[in-house]
Amino acid sequence: MLQKEHGFFDDESNRKTVKERLTAFVANWPIFLVSFLVCLGTAIFYLRYTVPKYMVSTAFLVKELQEGTSNSKDIIEQALNGKTDVNLSNEMMLVGSRNLMERTIAKNGFNTSYSIKGRIHSIEIYKEAPFNLIAKPATDSEEPYIITIKKIDAKGGVFSTGLGSEAKPFPFLWGKPFVLNGQNVELQLKHPIKAGDAEYVVCWQPVNIAAANLLKNLSVRVYDTKTNAILISLTTENVEKGKDVLNALFKEFNLMDIEERNKFSENTVRFIDERL
Repeated sequence: MLQKEHGFFDDESNRKTVKERLTAFVANWPIFLVSFLVCLGTAIFYLRYTVPKYMVSTAFLVKELQEGTSNSKDIIEQALNGKTDVNLSNEMMLVGSRNLMERTIAKNGFNTSYSIKGRIHSIEIYKEAPFNLIAKPATDSEEPYIITIKKIDAKGGVFSTGLGSEAKPFPFLWGKPFVLNGQNVELQLKHPIKAGDAEYVVCWQPVNIAAANLLKNLSVRVYDTKTNAILISLTTENVEKGKDVLNALFKEFNLMDIEERNKFSENTVRFIDERL
């Protein structure tokens, strides 16, 4: 004869199991509380002491040559039009190349960063800095340097190099050059300011080192397999600077493409002249 099945809470053994589990949980509540507090403290520490990162992206289309040109092997048409085929792999390699990044940085001064010093960490302020650091002449030294600027007013301020007790303060005047790390450096005020206690951190890097650091955070991939579009993404601490880097990189990419086409055309025309 079949016995009637009991529900979960009707079974005596199940009721004992649930009770035992609740008893075990209550008995060990300090462990759960400590674990929760540790996880919460770790999250707060991470959010408070970690510099936030942002990702900026842009996409552009690699245009093909006009119809009828790409398949033509006529040397004169090649001379007039430059490259004959679109190869996305080659274009992506060019976008992510060190040469292109170094040209972009050298022309736009992305190897100098400006931050405002906070209680916990420094925050990159990019164009919001009230001054610019100019290296004269703009030689590409092999040694990067970091300077801290404080006590600024309408005439100048105090800068220091080094860390901790090794930091040595030096007075400076706006627009007056001084020697730093073998370079003639000048701090130029961008607009009138009021005296304040804010501290700024300026980091200068050689172009090759700055290019290597940016390339580590640069991603280049095909936007869509059905198009000739390329997607570029950059992880950065300052959104505006990230946008400017990508825009400048795209502009320099176009300039290099034009230079390559012109060079190809000149070499082909020279070859034709020699044969004629």
